[in-house]
Amino acid sequence: MADMVVNRYRARGYGQEAAPKTLSGLKEGDVSFTYKTVQYDTAGELTDAEKKALSQYRKLWP
Repeated sequence: MADMVVNRYRARGYGQEAAPKTLSGLKEGDVSFTYKTVQYDTAGELTDAEKKALSQYRKLWP
């Protein structure tokens, strides 16, 4: 659950000047790194993976 919160926090770019990036490529000879910008849905809807992870905590009311 903490990872979900952190990912949503980062997706909105709070506390950062630029959008979050992840390492997308690495070259070993003459070291080279390439990054891609992370695209998250910031509309507030949960992803299918988040819904599945949270479903174990769901309680049905009578």
